[in-house]
Amino acid sequence: MHLVSLVIKQGNTVILGHEDDRPNTENHNLHLHDYTAHGLRLKSLQSIYIDEPTHQLSKFNIMLGFQRQIGHPERLVAALEYRPAERVLRLVTVS
Repeated sequence: MHLVSLVIKQGNTVILGHEDDRPNTENHNLHLHDYTAHGLRLKSLQSIYIDEPTHQLSKFNIMLGFQRQIGHPERLVAALEYRPAERVLRLVTVS
């Protein structure tokens, strides 16, 4: 696990991972971002207690239609991939 890559926000608290040799009674910000400057409380745990989110994804197709000046509309099918944990929507193919 990469400690710097994971932040969990719950309400006005951010939960970060820190080294496993530090006790959980100490809160350490290993990130360069100053969360407390934005009014957030900081809590850190040993990284063994924080799991990476699963990379679930959904794939779906959408048909797009475009009017032409003459003739039938142009139709395209776009295949999309959505990863909710990362909030990423990606275009896979267009045909």
